[in-house]
Amino acid sequence: MCCGSEFSLPLVDRLKADPEAALPYARALAEIEPQDEAVWARLAVLLAAAGRRREAEDQCDLARRVLEEHGRVPSGLLLKALQDVRQTTPRDLATSGASRPAEASFPNEVHPHQEIQFCHAPDGVRIAYAATGQGQPIVKTGNWLTHLDYDWQSPVWRHWMRQLARDYRLVRYDERGNGLSDWDVPDLSFDTFRLDLETVVDAAGLDRFALFGLSKGCSVAIAYAVRHPERVTHLVLYGGYARGWALSDSPDEVAQNRAID
Repeated sequence: MCCGSEFSLPLVDRLKADPEAALPYARALAEIEPQDEAVWARLAVLLAAAGRRREAEDQCDLARRVLEEHGRVPSGLLLKALQDVRQTTPRDLATSGASRPAEASFPNEVHPHQEIQFCHAPDGVRIAYAATGQGQPIVKTGNWLTHLDYDWQSPVWRHWMRQLARDYRLVRYDERGNGLSDWDVPDLSFDTFRLDLETVVDAAGLDRFALFGLSKGCSVAIAYAVRHPERVTHLVLYGGYARGWALSDSPDEVAQNRAID
């Protein structure tokens, strides 16, 4: 395999003692080299080592479909990876001596582990979601350019997500076109973003929950709360907008944004 990027299997292998640290690189490599069965197999094994066995099995299914779409016939590496996944005993991350830079903000605490799962919207689009922690549920609506795995490690997002997950059950998801959810989708309308949220809360088995909207996710949260007020205990909105750019009073602003869009 030849790759002109900073990501490579040797790099992933050097980090394999700390699966959580290796996973972002393994995922990036799978996006760069979708036809490489060895890359997909390594990603599945890492997920299992990190305690995400169900996600690892889902990843094997996804890898098989991707390889077939590229005209590649799995050689047996994926089957071997799936066998390894089912036999792997996740190591105890809390007692591991491995360095965990993503958790440096709280060096003396054991951080909650996120479990990534998948569900399907009414139009068949595959949506990835993660549930972390215990307690009253808080659902964060999807917003543009999220990635469940990368965001969990990101110094921009990890501190507040992990703090919330210490006392609550935090549910997040990648909306269609983002992160671990399907990218090639038939519809990116506002209604489908709302349906993605409805699909996730039903898949997660939530009856009543607090709803947190960030940026673009504010409008989706409001739309959901209007349709399902009996299920929303609290509505928290941050960084949203009262009017979208298409409704601006400035014709020049509308024209400029349409050109960019």
